[in-house]
Amino acid sequence: MAPHHDCFIHAHIVAASPAGCIVESFTDPERDPLQAELFEDPPRIAKGWLTLKDAPGLGLVLSKAALAKFGEQIL
Repeated sequence: MAPHHDCFIHAHIVAASPAGCIVESFTDPERDPLQAELFEDPPRIAKGWLTLKDAPGLGLVLSKAALAKFGEQIL
């Protein structure tokens, strides 16, 4: 299994699966500014390893600044 794009969400399923292999990430703000700004204190990526948070759920908190910048209210 090698899911694509949002590494901070997909890493959990890769970590939990015996078929988990790799998580694709695009954390370069020039390539994907939304990914770079979407979460407050995202998991750390260093030397090719992503360290998952131990908070409940996915351990992610959406950035209010990113929601204001990129979001659009749908009625």
